[in-house]
Amino acid sequence: MPSLDDLRTLTVEDVAEVLGVRPEAVRIWAREGRLPAYKVGKRLRFRAQAVDEFLESLRLVVPDVDAFVRQARERRIGLSLKRKATAGAAGRKAPALEQN
Repeated sequence: MPSLDDLRTLTVEDVAEVLGVRPEAVRIWAREGRLPAYKVGKRLRFRAQAVDEFLESLRLVVPDVDAFVRQARERRIGLSLKRKATAGAAGRKAPALEQN
């Protein structure tokens, strides 16, 4: 027999708060079948264990978070350097032509 913790349910709003997203995102994930849910009357309910498993599945999308963050920083720094170089070139005067 499952324990009460296994049977604990969460509302759409509870799940949205835990995940830091809007309730509509939770409804979409449930509708798509990405986040298992069931209806009690007209309301969606989620098992806490299903939400935990959903979180774990998201974690697998970016297994090496440190590498992901490092790459994002490198892209940002690269863009910053590119913008500075472009701005510097635009601000320079063209070299004067020599007169003979």
